[in-house]
Parts: sequence; structure tokens; C-alpha cells
Amino acid sequence: MMSSQESYEMMASNSQFRFTKEQLKKLMHVKDVARALQIFQQKFGDEKMLCSGLNSNKDDGIHETDAHLHRERFGENIRKTERARTSISNLIVTTLFENWALVCVLILSLLSFGVSFLQEKEDISREWPLSLTSIVLTVIILLFDIVQDILLERIVILINRLLRKEALAAKVFVTRNGLRKEIPVTKLVVGDVVSLYRGDVVPADGIMISAKDLEVNETAPLKTGVKMKKKETDPFLYAGSVVRKGSTKLVVTVVGKNTVGDYEDAKSVGIPRIVVRSISRNYGRQNNDDDDGRKKFRKRRRTQQATIEEENETNAGTNDNSPDNVDSGSNGVLDSLDSRTGDAVNSIRNETDSLIPPQAESRNKAVLTSKLKKITNITKYIGVSVVVIFFLLSTIRFSIEVFVRLQLHWTSYYIKDYVEFLIISLMLYIFIRPRNQVLVVKRAIAHSLKGMLEDNLLFRNQDACELMGNITCICSNKTGVLTQSNMEVKKCYIADRLHDFEKRQSMSETIGPCANRYLGKINQEIMKLLQESIAVNSEYATQIYQIGNKLHQVGDQTDCALLHFIGEICYRTLRNKWPEERLEQAYTFDSNSRFMGTFIETEDANAEPIWRLYVKGAVEIIFNSCSYILDAEGQSQELTSELRDELKTTFKEMSLPGLRMVCLAYRDFAQKPSLKYSTKYDNVSHLTFISVIALSNPVRSNSRSAVESCQDGGINVRMLTGDDMNAAHDVAVDTGILNVNTDDLAMESRDFNQSLSQSRGKYNIMQRLKVLSRAHFDDKECIVGCVTGASRREVLAVTGRRSKEAALFEKSHIGLAMGTTATLDAKGAADIILQDDSFHSIKQAVMWGRHIWDSTAKYLQYQLSLAFSLVLAVIIGIACSTGTPLKSCHLLWLYFIINCAVIIILMRETPSQSAMQRVSQGWYKPLLSRIKLRFIIGHGGYQLLVILIIYLLGDNEMLFDIDNGQTTGVRSAASVHMTLVFNVTVLMTVVNAFNTRKVYGERNIVAETEGSQIKWIIFFFISISFQIVFIELFQSPFNTTSLHLSEWIWCFAIALSTLLWHQVIISIPTSRNAIAPTEQNGTGLSRSVRFTREMEGPEVEVHV
Repeated sequence: MMSSQESYEMMASNSQFRFTKEQLKKLMHVKDVARALQIFQQKFGDEKMLCSGLNSNKDDGIHETDAHLHRERFGENIRKTERARTSISNLIVTTLFENWALVCVLILSLLSFGVSFLQEKEDISREWPLSLTSIVLTVIILLFDIVQDILLERIVILINRLLRKEALAAKVFVTRNGLRKEIPVTKLVVGDVVSLYRGDVVPADGIMISAKDLEVNETAPLKTGVKMKKKETDPFLYAGSVVRKGSTKLVVTVVGKNTVGDYEDAKSVGIPRIVVRSISRNYGRQNNDDDDGRKKFRKRRRTQQATIEEENETNAGTNDNSPDNVDSGSNGVLDSLDSRTGDAVNSIRNETDSLIPPQAESRNKAVLTSKLKKITNITKYIGVSVVVIFFLLSTIRFSIEVFVRLQLHWTSYYIKDYVEFLIISLMLYIFIRPRNQVLVVKRAIAHSLKGMLEDNLLFRNQDACELMGNITCICSNKTGVLTQSNMEVKKCYIADRLHDFEKRQSMSETIGPCANRYLGKINQEIMKLLQESIAVNSEYATQIYQIGNKLHQVGDQTDCALLHFIGEICYRTLRNKWPEERLEQAYTFDSNSRFMGTFIETEDANAEPIWRLYVKGAVEIIFNSCSYILDAEGQSQELTSELRDELKTTFKEMSLPGLRMVCLAYRDFAQKPSLKYSTKYDNVSHLTFISVIALSNPVRSNSRSAVESCQDGGINVRMLTGDDMNAAHDVAVDTGILNVNTDDLAMESRDFNQSLSQSRGKYNIMQRLKVLSRAHFDDKECIVGCVTGASRREVLAVTGRRSKEAALFEKSHIGLAMGTTATLDAKGAADIILQDDSFHSIKQAVMWGRHIWDSTAKYLQYQLSLAFSLVLAVIIGIACSTGTPLKSCHLLWLYFIINCAVIIILMRETPSQSAMQRVSQGWYKPLLSRIKLRFIIGHGGYQLLVILIIYLLGDNEMLFDIDNGQTTGVRSAASVHMTLVFNVTVLMTVVNAFNTRKVYGERNIVAETEGSQIKWIIFFFISISFQIVFIELFQSPFNTTSLHLSEWIWCFAIALSTLLWHQVIISIPTSRNAIAPTEQNGTGLSRSVRFTREMEGPEVEVHV
């Protein structure tokens, strides 16, 4: 008999493959399943022969030293496709196209520059510098926009690269050298034996070797949402498929670009799709359509899968052993399950669905962009109207003044006046609707991406960045989000004795088996059952391992704590004794049944073969199904009703500190049960009780402050957990979610569903509900449906980590996946990935979302207020005189200040804690609220009044007592009068930038400037310095003249008066406050009062 090591040495020496890459690819791409199975059996034999032909073994896998040979022969598991890159030339063309108005200004400035030399000799030296200044400023602005687009595009590329690197770090369990190990999916090779579990994404095409209750979703590779129950007649698994249920072992046949699953779907190597979009429209988008062969293959397989699914449903409907057809009155675990799966929940779901109109299901998540689009559409029409009005008014008035009243003759140098009028008309349009007005949201998101990464946030969807600041409700998990990820055993009831480990050393700091150390001397048979029930009856993907003095955990935290309780050496020894292939049947844990089970074949005390079922799950379910109990001697005794009541009291006392309770039990069968035609419910009765273990899950230190911040911001925080009420209640009180001094509700799943089915005041219950314990997936689905109803006007964010919860992400507005514990398909369906799983990261995401909203509002109110004053000032000025208050070069300098300098500072400010002191904007609140309109009209009107007074009345003796600088047309000599108009306008614009930092009527405009103080100081001094240089030193480019010291003092005084005027403006009351009133709750915290729907029916008394 040849040993495994000898066989590996022979394989390594020969390294001959009987199958080629083309043969394997052709097999996996066969359209018909029956035909593919026939080809497989004829040319490849069975799974064992296939593995042999690939220098592999279905039990021991490939040899580690042969991996490079497999990689060279069959390729790597990476698609080296051409990335859609943004070329510099395309970006420049797109930027110039979007800045078409500025391009026209540049062309007209060049024309004006050429016409300047047609003037009279004394006018040439004065006119061409003005045109040259306009050309230089226009080029600088265009170059600035191009550079900004390149830098922002680089940021997006960097973020996508980091996300891709994060995704490629996904690992999968393989068997090599006969040992299980975890490797990155990119290191997979053809011939590898891969083990997959619930929630895993199939990393490459392969043939199924074995499966335990396997169900996969082949949406990604085959473009269908049909869930397939894999059988021997369909052993083909495709890259990108998601394991929804059970586990499987497969041998990899095709990797990389040859897989059926498309890498474009970002599922072929288990990579969550990156949806961070390009900042500047659709740069670099490439057409990556599938080829005709792949499309035909998918179409054929969809038809076959639909047929198979119909057959499965028909067979399931006639199966009397299915969970829906089992009599709920029979003995077993169904006696302990709540009866909420009846007509009550179905009617609730139907009522919930009826609340959502068809358009609400596809509601646009880009709420900020959609609101901004409405504003830009309005400003577009206003801008076109202003262009027409000003150009006609200026040209007609100039023509009448020159050719009618003064009766001058036409000369070619009058072309410059008309060209200048057209340039000013276009500049007014640019002020009303600049390019940044359309892209301000994308720029704000791009500037915030790096900060989000530093706060452990991975935004996979650009729309989620906008919507996250508007959420009004958060449905959060307990474990891992509000509490720490590490769990440890605190109490254990076993062998008629309660063991308390509260005062002992923390098990998280203990290396080695804790059960033998802490339980003392108990019966060895009971200890053996305890160890086997923990080691075997858990997902084999769950592991603990020691690196140095630190213990690392992989997988479900409850299972990790139990494995640590029995010790690493113990559980690995038992798993080697019962590998997955030897498990007769495995029932996975789900939120409906609340338990899991595993069948193994073992021996009794007389060395007779028996079949044993280990069960682990919730105490109220497993313990109620127990009929026997092990005493201190390891003997099985009948569980009497008196003893059952006594133990229930003991278990209740064990859970009082808020501990998670897990019950372990087993059942022996003398004959092998018929597992093929039975369900997980059939055999879970007449169990023998082993132990109840209580595990602690400490609350995170920053959870309470994060929850309180969200509540102060008008966000309703709910906790949905599968734990019992004692554990859920304690965590909710500790974190501030539940206030015992108010009418907040903490309910169990059964009470919740009964209350909804019996009451017409279900929305009153939904508003008061804070904690839901023993929550099932259907409960979460019901809550999501009620909250996201169109008439509710709520914006909902849901946390999750399991594969089944990925469906909730699609139904909710924002899906939050846990980065460390979530499955790959859950991450793929989520909008945001919380890298540290904490609720503090959720609060940070809300702050960043509101920061993006505030940055957009700051820019809009600043830009629109200046546009309001300048447009009216120029139009009124040309109407009251024959000239304009400002020339085109003046307008270009002002445009550079607000759209190049100020916007960068506003976008780069960090989010402040004050953003969490106001209620959410929700779906329907306008972007330009009454407070923002008050700012636009107040400051715009004040600046308009100042400009017109200086322009029209500046030569009055009561004011500056200077010579009138108004002239006909745009050609005028430098004067103190026009220099004062230009100088005051610029200084007021610079100072008003400080007022725009606050968008909700705050009086302290310099508060919370940490991190941006230097930027604002630099901006202020550079702007003032340039203004002084333009007036005192380089006067020709802007047609200015020197000012006296007293005139400079007046200019600065008028500019600084805007700060005082701002305090007057915010004192003007609005008819409706933008921030909702708050009231004090029982804990002294301010919580906003929100009623989005009137109460229906009488209030229901709920017994918890």
C-alpha cells in the first residue's frame, strides 16, 4: 500500500497532466447540463479520475511544491484585462467641453486682443493689456479645472485600487499536502480542492466532489437569481456563484479569464464590485460586453435552471416532511418555535408591500444630486435669459448713445465694444451656472474619500455618500457592532453543577484548553460529549490559532469562544478524527430555527456502531426538546417537569448579567436514520441535555457616545438581535438605545408579531420600538418594509453580515456590511463596508454624509449670493448709464476667487460634531432652505446696494468726492471711481467667504475651524495681497489706479461690515426653522420629535 507522501513524491517527479486547459474550458462552457455531464463521464470519468489527471487527490489535494507547475500549465486565477483608464487627452477634451462658456470667452478675448490694435494710437497701450489679462485669467481657470479633474480622478483611482487590494485579500480554504490551509483566492490553481461554506463566493469554475445541503445562487455567472440545489446530476459550480446554504468541496478546473463567471461582475475571484464612479462624468468608460458565445450559454442555462427550480418547488410541495407541512403540535423542536409564520406575518408583509408604490422601490439614492439637478436646471434658464437681456440692452443702449445722440461714424474699433459686451454676457451666465455647480457634489465626495478611509469606511457606492447624511433610522445588529467581536465563556452548567468563571482570569488572555482547567474533575464521558459537541457541531471554517502570545479567531465569534473553551489541540484532534467528508449530515444555523445540528457515526460504550446527532442552539428551543439529562456520573436520567422548571430558573439567573446562552444536547440512533428524506426538524426531539454555556459580549467603549450622537441628530436607533431579552435589554440600556424612563419598547419576536397582527396602531408600535430580541430574518424584513414605505418618508440604514441579510440591503436604502465578519456576498450587496464593525464608524459615516451635504450648501449659497449681486449690478449699471461697473477681466478675477480658491477650502474642511446636533434632511427637504435663501438674498442684496451706491453716487460730495469715472461703452481710462468699485467688490467677496462657513444660521462663524485655520488665513492674505498688487503696482492689466490710504481704509471698512451685516441677517426670523425643535428625554439628552405618519387606531398594550 503506497502512502500519501510517496504518492505526492511520485506526482512531483512525474508532474504529467492528462487533461489540457482547452479540454477543461470546453467542458465548463457546455450549454446543456445533461450534455456536459455526459461529456464529463465519457472523457474525464468521475471526480477521482479527474483529480488524478490533474495531479491531485480529492482527499489530500495537490502537493505544495507542484503549485507553480499547475499555474504555468493552466494559468493564474486573475483576469489580466485592460482597465478602463482616463487618458489625459480625453479628460482635457471633456473639461473644455463642459467649460464651453469659458472657451467662448477665451476665443472672444483673443478676438478682442486682436481688435485692440485697430484702436487709435493713444488707446492701444490701454486696451490690449485688458484683453491680455482676460486671456491669461481664462487660461489659468481652464488649466486649474483640468488639474483639479486629474487630481480628483487620481483619488478615485487610488481608492479603487485600495478597494481592489482589499478584495483580492479574500481567502479560501484549500487542502494541500493533506492539510487544510487558508490561501488568497488569487493563489488558487487548477487541481486545488476547495472547501466552501455558507456565504462564500465560488472563486473559480470547478466540479463538485461532495456537498452537504448545498444551495447556490448563480446570479453573477449566469445572470439569473434562481437558487439551485446542487445534486449529482449537476455537479458544475461556476465562478461568482454564492453559497446560500450548506457546504461543499470542489476541485478547481478553470481559473482566471477562462471561467464562465465574468470578472466584470467582480465575483469571479470573490471580489466585491467597486462602484465608486468617475468624478468627471464618464471618463474612460469602455464597452466590455460579453461575447456571443457567453451570452448564448447564459440564456440556455437560465432556461434549464428555471425548469429545475419548478420541479424542485413541485417536489417540495408534495413533501410531507418539509418544515411548512410538519404538524406544529408534534413533539420536538417545533413545539418551541413561535407560531409567527402563519397568516399574521403574511398579512403584515402584504400590507407593507401595498404601502410602497412602484416608483418607491427604485427611488433614487443620489438624493443630493437630484436636488442639485433641479437647481441647475433653473439656473440654466435664468442664465440664458440674463445673457439675452444684457447683450440686447447693452448693445442697443450703446448704439443709441454713440450713433444717434453723439452722431459718430462707424469705425472698426467699435467691434471691441460689442465683443466686450458679449464677453460680459457670457461671464454673467458663468456666474449664474458655473461648471462647479454641476460637479460640486462629486468634488465634495472626492475630497472626502481619503478621510472616510481613515475612519474605517469603504464607500462602494457614490450615491450612499450623499444619502448617508439623510438617514433617519438605523437598524443595527448587537454582536460586533454595539459590542466587541471577542466573546468568552463566563458560566457553564454541566453535570448537575453551575460553574462560574467571572472571578477567574479572562479566557481571552488564556492560552490552552479552559474547560479542563476551570470545570475541575467531572465525568470523562460528559467531558468527551462536551468536546465533541463543540468541535464537530460548528462550521469547520471557524478556527482559532495562536501566534506568539496572541489568540486569533476566524469565523463566527460564538463558535470561536466555544472552541477556545475546549482548546485548540482538542478541537483540531476531533476534527481530524471526523473530517467533513465523514459527517453524515450537517444542518446549518439560521435565524428561523435558531439551532444547528451534525450527524456523525461513532461507537457506544460496547463498541457498537451508532449514529449520533449533536445539536446546539437557543436554550428555549433546545432545552424544551430535551427529554433526558446527564447526571454527575454521566448516566442518562429522565428530565421531569419539576427538574425542568428548576433548571429554567437556574438558566434565567445565569443570563441576568446580559450573557448569551447556548444549549448543547445530543441524541443517539441505533440505526442510521433516513437523512435523505428528512429535514432538520424531524430528529430534534427526545434529546439528552449536555450543558448550557453563558458567554459574555462586552459593549464597546465608544458605542454609547456614538448612539447618543445619532439620537441627538434625530436618528432613531433600533437594535435587532437574535439573543434573548435579558442580554438584549442590558446592552440596549448600556448603549443608550433603550431609555427605561420613557415609553420605548423592548419586545421579543413573538410579542412583536402578535401586536402587529392584532392592532391597527402598528405604526405607533414601530415608532416606539427600540429593541427586538430573538429577531428572525422575517422580522427584519417586516421592519424594513414598514420603515421604507413611501408614506413613511424615512431613510433607513441596515447593518448585516450574513448571506441572507444581503437581501435586506437591496430593500433598505443603505446597506452597512461588517468588514471583518461579513460574507463576501453581503459585502458585495452593501453600500458601505465598516472595516472595524463598530457603531462609531456608522456615526462617522453619518457625519461625512452631512459634511458632503453642508459643503454643497456652503458653495451654493456663496456662489448664488455673489451671482445675485453681480448680475443685477451689471444690468442696472448698464441701464442707468452707458457703461458697466465691472469689466470682463474684473469678473474673471472674481470667478477665480470663488470657483477655484474658496471651493477647495470649503470642500477640504473636516466634518464637525455640530453636524450631529440637527435633524436629518430626509427625502423631501429642499437643498436651498429658507435660511440659505435668507443668506443669498441678504448678502447679495447688501453687496448689490454697496456696488450701485459707489458706482452711481460715488462722485457725490457726501461720499468720496471723486471725479465721475463712468464712460460710454467699455473703453475708459483708469479712474479712482471705477477702481473703488472693483476693489470694494473683491474685498467684500473675500470677507463674505467667512460668513458662508455656516449654513444653519450660526452666529459664531469661526467655530470649529480646526484643521482649516491655516487654509483660511492663507487664502485671506494671498487674496488681499494680489488685490493690493493689482491696484498699486500692476495697474494696466486691470485698468486701475492707485488709491489713497483713506480710500483703502474705507474699502476695508465696507468689506468688514459684511461680518456685522451677517449678524443682522441671521436675526431675521424665518417662517419655518430648518432645525426641528427638540425635547429632553429621560436621560437628559435632546432627542428630536418626529411624527411622519399619524397614529392609527388605539394604542396597544404590549406585554414584554
